[in-house]
Order: sequence, then structure tokens, then C-alpha cells
Amino acid sequence: AGENRPTGAMISFWIKKEKISKKKGAKKAKKDSVFLYIFDDQNNKIRTIRYKVKNGMNRVNWQLRQKGIRYPSNRKIRKSAQEPSGISVLPGKYKLKISYQNSSDSTEIEVKPDPRLKIDWNTVKANRLYFLQLMDKVVLLSKATIQLNEVEKTLKQISAQLADNKEEKYKDLKKSCKAMQDSVKNLKALVLSDSKAKGIQDNSDKLSSKLRRATGYFRNLYEPIGENQKNAIRLLFNDTKIVMDKFSVFFEQQLPAFEKELEQNPIPMFKPYQSFDF
Repeated sequence: AGENRPTGAMISFWIKKEKISKKKGAKKAKKDSVFLYIFDDQNNKIRTIRYKVKNGMNRVNWQLRQKGIRYPSNRKIRKSAQEPSGISVLPGKYKLKISYQNSSDSTEIEVKPDPRLKIDWNTVKANRLYFLQLMDKVVLLSKATIQLNEVEKTLKQISAQLADNKEEKYKDLKKSCKAMQDSVKNLKALVLSDSKAKGIQDNSDKLSSKLRRATGYFRNLYEPIGENQKNAIRLLFNDTKIVMDKFSVFFEQQLPAFEKELEQNPIPMFKPYQSFDF
């Protein structure tokens, strides 16, 4: 049996790579990639996708989805990480721009609705509005978690500097640093599972898990959302606000207070070293 035809838009283009010198000492060529940029009919960029390419004819696929979002995580996102995929785009005209090194080209496609479906566009628009509101909460929580991860890393460095310092004046600062680390740990526990924990864990009560489950309500944008699902989303929004309020207290009150205490008791970065006279 033959392969099924790929879904989405297929884009074909020709690449002619520059020849790389094979002489000794020549720099190795970086992996060649093209970037596909998708714009809606208002010229808003809604997606960026990177593809590896070969010399000659290439065919790539756009799954007709706009940019997605990243959920809160303990992991640091690499700068080279691919942009996540989001929900399906609505029918309409879209511009596709291919960029390779210093060259680019573009074309326009039209996304059409499935003629087999009887679509209530008011339902689709209402579902998209709910989904985008949900995504706004996820983005905000993700940014707050990234900041918290950075603070956690800095506090670990400060704690390491204080560990071997026996001076009495740093006694209170050590306690404050430990209290800050506990606050970070408690905040992260509201959102994420313990990254150091082993074995099977029940993460259903974590806010990040709740948000992921809620996005499952929108797998089919063409079906109306039930009242139970709407109530679940409203409760989730309330839970998110409670957590974000706690994040705000930490960043607006606790962290500045600790920074002020740190400024009043600067930590020596080097231990005393012996001088040498010749």
C-alpha cells in the first residue's frame, strides 16, 4: 500500500548550496536550514518553522497551525529550540515566506474549510477566544516560572558563598537566604512536580498539569464547549490568579527585601590570599 498524503500545505523549493573548501584548517559548514514564516491576511506573523535542507529540490510541510506556547518547566529552553505548534488556523489567505541565508521568496495560499462539515463559525470563534484566553494565562505563568528558576540559581550561588563564611554578621543573611530558597521551592511546588523526585508521581494537582488538561477541551474547535468544561476553565482561571498573586508578592516584596539585605551585607567573593614579595 502507498503512503497517505501528508495533511496541510506542501511547499517545494530548490536550494543550491555553496561549495565548502575541503582544505586542511577550513571551518566546517554549519547545518543548513531554511526558515518558513507564515503571515495572516493582516500581515501578522503567526508562525516560524525551521527545516533542515539538502542540495537540490526540497519539499516541506506546514500543518496549518499557528504558533503555540511553552508550558512552565524546570528545563532551560535552548535558543535553537523549534517554535511550538499551536491551534489550527482559520480558513483564509496566508502568505508563506521562505528564507535561506541571504535569499528569500514568498507565495500565497488559501486555506479552505472542509466541505464535508457543517460549521457554525460563531462556535469556532467562541472556542478560539476561550483558547487564546487560556494561552495568555499559560504564557504569563511560564514567564514567571522562568524568572523563578533564575532566582533559584542565583540563590544557590549565594548560599554556596555563605556556606564557609563563619562571620557573625552573615548569620542572619544565611537564614534569610534559606527562607528565600524555601519560598522558591514552595512556589514551584504549586506549578511543577519535583524534578528530583523518582518513580511515578501524581502531578494532577499541579497548575501546569491542570492547564495542559484544559487545552484538551479545544482539540476540536468546531464542537461547542460544554458547560462543565466552561466551569472547569473558570475555576482554573481563579486557581491561576491565586498562584500568580503569590508570585507577585515574592517578586514585588520578598525578593527586593532580600536584595536590600544583601546590599547591606556584601559577600566577599574571594577568601584572603597570601601576597608574595620577591
